[in-house]
Amino acid sequence: MIALAGELNSCTALVVTKAIEAVLERSRSTRAIVLDLAEVTFLSVAGVQVLHAGVDLAAADQVTLRIALGSHTIVQRALTATGMAAVLDVYPDRRTALDAPAADDFLPFAWPS
Repeated sequence: MIALAGELNSCTALVVTKAIEAVLERSRSTRAIVLDLAEVTFLSVAGVQVLHAGVDLAAADQVTLRIALGSHTIVQRALTATGMAAVLDVYPDRRTALDAPAADDFLPFAWPS
């Protein structure tokens, strides 16, 4: 899990990318990373873009990046306004994101043996 606080914008975007890269490098058995945005007070378009890039970065290692929103509406509004709320793997809070089943858990139901 990576918990962010403060503003997520063009000045802090690289920090988020580096944090995701570090988690991916440290734990090759990771199936999901939760990015907790509960303490984020501002999310710019550059911040939204880094979230999308983070999904692609994690997916390259077959890892799901889950976004936990928290109770602040600023993040939800930014994701909704940009259309990314429908694209990203978004959860209302950290606990829900941590407890979510793996993305491939549905496969046995989709293609029974």
